[in-house]
Amino acid sequence: MSLANQIESELLADDYVATRDELRIIDAAVASIDAGESATDAEVAAAFAKFRRK
Repeated sequence: MSLANQIESELLADDYVATRDELRIIDAAVASIDAGESATDAEVAAAFAKFRRK
């Protein structure tokens, strides 16, 4: 129950503070986009299919 309360309080907070690791991942994603790298339609479809319920 404690974890649920923690998650709920974080979701209800006004401001979200990203962790260093999250910021690093965001920076890497932005750099990839700036470099012109993006997923193909097939790669996007495969990613969605992987997590879609059957």
